[in-house]
Parts: sequence; structure tokens; C-alpha cells
Amino acid sequence: MKNPLIKYVRTELDKGFSEDSIKRVLLQDGYTEKQVNHAFMIIGLKRMTAIAVVIIILMSMVFAWMMLYKNNNSSASEENNNAVQQNTNLEIPHPQGEAASAESAISSNDLNACSNAGKLEGYCKAVVSGDASMCKDASSDLREACIVRIARKNKDSTLCAGLSSLRGNCYLQLALLTKNKALCGNSGNNKEYCVSQLQ
Repeated sequence: MKNPLIKYVRTELDKGFSEDSIKRVLLQDGYTEKQVNHAFMIIGLKRMTAIAVVIIILMSMVFAWMMLYKNNNSSASEENNNAVQQNTNLEIPHPQGEAASAESAISSNDLNACSNAGKLEGYCKAVVSGDASMCKDASSDLREACIVRIARKNKDSTLCAGLSSLRGNCYLQLALLTKNKALCGNSGNNKEYCVSQLQ
């Protein structure tokens, strides 16, 4: 990101400042309303694109997992748990080296190896340590994916409640992983599928 205005706005948003307060400061610093609005539009488009990519990947993985589960319905419980694990190892929209380093550190449960994950370091450290409060250190487009990953790791469905775009997916994964049919009621559009898989 070469534009210092866009970089500043993104940094301030990630810190939790409201759009109005950031706009007020920038207008006082001499930026035009057009420049400020353009910066927010660019950031909004990038965030929407990142979220859309994550959602598309998750939907693809859920569909692939459903097909795998359907074809292997008679598999042992351990194989089902492995399928859920594979389904939720997110294909993260970041450079391959960073994603591979993060996944390697997570797979080996090596907190020190997370330092090789570049922009995914916060995400990696949160997942390895199993501490959802650390997801705030993950980039904004991965916070919910980070929490889903930790909820699954800790088998803690209470973490799903605070999610928005991945809430139903989180409950679905935990219902299937823990074989807790009661969680299916919170899995959104996946409710019928969830119930059918746990009968």
C-alpha cells in the first residue's frame, strides 16, 4: 500500500477508531473530503474483497467436506474428526510463503515458528496458543477465521456466538466435531445438513 493516506486510515481503523473521528482529524490536517472519502472507499473495497475471498473459500471447503463426509459416511470417528480438521484449515488469502509458514507452525504447535508467518504472525500465534483474545492481533480480514479455528481447537462453542459472517459455519464445525446436535440450531443455513449428519 503506497498511499500514505490509505495506510494511515487503515492503521487507525485497525486500532479501533471510528470513521468519523478519523475523517475529522484528516480534514483538520488539510485533506479534502474527496481525498478522505476515496481512501475509505479503497479500504472498504479491499476489506470486502478479502472477506468475500474467505467466505468463498469457506463455502467451497464446507461443500467439499460435505461431499467427502457423504462418500465416507461409514468411516470411523477418527476419520470424521480429521475431515473436519481439513475442512477448517483455511486457505488464507496471503502470500503462499506466509500461509505455508503459518500452517506449518500451527500444525506443529510451534509458537516460535509463527515469527516466520509475516502478516499472519498474529493469526498464527493466536491459533497455536488457543487464545481467542489474541485474534485481535490478526489482520482484520482474518479475525473471525482465527476465532473459528480456536473454537474448533478448544472445542468451545461459546466462541462462535460473537461472530458475524462465520457464526453459522463455526457452530456447524463444532457440532460435527463434538457430535453435539444441539449446536445445529445455531448453524444458520446449514441446520438441516448438520442435523442429518448427526442422526
